[in-house]
Amino acid sequence: MPRNSGTVHHCPGRNGWVGNISPGNCHKITTGVRTHCTTHSKICEGPCDGKWAHLKNQPGCLQCKSKWDANERNKQAAIAKAKEDAKKKGKDDWFHETKGRKK
Repeated sequence: MPRNSGTVHHCPGRNGWVGNISPGNCHKITTGVRTHCTTHSKICEGPCDGKWAHLKNQPGCLQCKSKWDANERNKQAAIAKAKEDAKKKGKDDWFHETKGRKK
């Protein structure tokens, strides 16, 4: 009969590789109400101010990743809007330029 250690372990590194870190050998640590494995994960150093943990082979937690993606979308939208405005301004200048064409 297997012995129950009382630990609830949800680390993905328990059964598989995380980057170049081998499976198993997990060390569970509790910080506040969150529990994570110090072998395969670390506290996020991104814009979420350490509220979440993520795997060591990832740049940030899912909350930070969604912020980064939103910022990238906003940058792309601003660039597209600037191009559209420049194109529209060029057309408007041509249509409203009356003095130069009348001479």
